[in-house]
Amino acid sequence: MIAFLVTGIVLGLSAGISPGPLLALVLSHSLRYGVREGVKVAFTPLVTDVPIVAVSLIAVHELARF
Repeated sequence: MIAFLVTGIVLGLSAGISPGPLLALVLSHSLRYGVREGVKVAFTPLVTDVPIVAVSLIAVHELARF
């Protein structure tokens, strides 16, 4: 059990730390328009992903009843 937990943490951290397109967008906006605009871009996935997660959870809950 501990081995699976450690493996998950290591894989999650390595995936989360690796640079991607969102990091490039945040950096470019921060350099071009300032830190405040970069922070806005960085928080955008928190706003846009919450409805998707909510709908997915509701769908899974409804499908589990069958």
